[in-house]
Amino acid sequence: MSKDTRGEIFRIIEKDWPLHETEIAKKLGLKVTEKSQKKVVAMIDYHVKALEKDELVMTKKIGRARVVWPQEIEKIRFIHEMMK
Repeated sequence: MSKDTRGEIFRIIEKDWPLHETEIAKKLGLKVTEKSQKKVVAMIDYHVKALEKDELVMTKKIGRARVVWPQEIEKIRFIHEMMK
């Protein structure tokens, strides 16, 4: 997995948000089984954290799940709140 993978993950997040890391893995075509789930989610989490560091996505933990959405949506939400 490389920066190409990171770019693909970002495109998936932009297209269908909010997403859980397991959903991202499934959309990438990775096989998520009970045995491989920790490894796959850890790999996706690595790329999501890099995207978050680059300020391209936002994340929030809900229970034990991390939900991801594009940073642009947060800007739109802020403008919407200002207009109220």
